[in-house]
Amino acid sequence: MEDQILFVDDEVSLLSAIERLLGFDYNLRLAESGAAGLEMIREHGPFTIIFTDMRMPGMDGLEFIKQAREMTPKSIFVMLSGNNDEKTELDAIDQGRVFRFLQKPCDEAQLVEAIEACKQQYDLGTQSS
Repeated sequence: MEDQILFVDDEVSLLSAIERLLGFDYNLRLAESGAAGLEMIREHGPFTIIFTDMRMPGMDGLEFIKQAREMTPKSIFVMLSGNNDEKTELDAIDQGRVFRFLQKPCDEAQLVEAIEACKQQYDLGTQSS
């Protein structure tokens, strides 16, 4: 089965850019809010990798991860954030248990490297289950 990757971000232009950069090489789904991301998981999950923004209206990234993890516990989570503060990063790692934390903007090479590392982590986790 091909790995499914979900990107959740309220910046539509960012989602469009990710689709242009990665859409031919990966099975992507895009959601413009935490609520839309949860709906995407219900309809199309489970996802191997889930990228989420930290600050979104209505539901921040940590709350999204908390709810998403209940629905898809084996998914590997990555936080994308435009906030360049240490507290945001520590909260994402400690509270959200994210595998990676990427600063926006990040280039295609960083995204691909993160995806490949996440796929390896997912494979390790599912082998031990």
